[in-house]
Formats: sequence, C-alpha cells, structure tokens
Amino acid sequence: MKRKTYVILFLILSLFSVRALAENKLSIPVLEIGAGKEASVPIYLSNDSQVVAIQFRLHLPKGFTMSDTSSLTVSDRKTNHTVSIKKMASQEYLVVLFSITNTALRGNSGLLFRLPVLVPDTCVTGHRFSFRFSEVILSARNGANLE
Repeated sequence: MKRKTYVILFLILSLFSVRALAENKLSIPVLEIGAGKEASVPIYLSNDSQVVAIQFRLHLPKGFTMSDTSSLTVSDRKTNHTVSIKKMASQEYLVVLFSITNTALRGNSGLLFRLPVLVPDTCVTGHRFSFRFSEVILSARNGANLE
C-alpha cells in the first residue's frame, strides 16, 4: 500500500515539474514574398524566462542573400539592445542581439527585429523555402543558456 502511495505521489510531482519548465522559442512565420524583391523577414521570440541576449546562426534558402543590415532596428521589446549580423558562409549568418547593461528584453512574446533579405528572381510562386536556425543560445542575466 505504501509503495502505491509513493508511486502516485511521484507521478503527481512529475506532472507538476513538467508544467513548470520554461518555454523559450525563436520563430519565423510563413511569408509570401515576390521573386526578385527585398523581403522584411520577422524574427519572433516567445519566452517564459527573462532573456538578456540571443545568438543564433540563420541559414537562408539557396539563392537568398541578406541585404544591407546597417539600418536594422530592434522592436520595442528592446531596452538598450543592439543587433549584430556577420556573414559566415554563402547562405549562413551569425546573428547576435545583446544588451551592454545586461538588461532583459521587455515582454514575453512578439517581434524582435526584421531582417532585410533579397529574394532571387528564380523563385517560383507558391514554392516554400525554409529559413533555418541552428546553434541557438538564449542567455539569462547570469550567462546561463535558457534553451
């Protein structure tokens, strides 16, 4: 009888601990973009934890290129955050958003910034192209990875 009680108690506690896990997720919505045009690709963050900095590699579809990022602006979720983008390979970019004063982003969901991307003339209407994140790091104030 005691063993059953412990098993049931363990299952109940496990259920609560699963619900307590924080979810932090970067995303790009599905977009319709015309061939040969510049697109403004939104990067969204949904976060349960306080996020101070973000780093990720963005892999663009074949033929797509990043446009001029010098005038890139961060949404109102920033306090004093800056975005830095560096081309790593032909279709791969390192994106870093950080706060020099170690201040967390405002809110728990929404747009972070928009990336200017040039769509090749060879794109076919109705075809889906994937933008892929890799090596995602979401940082807490103490430097811990929240991902």
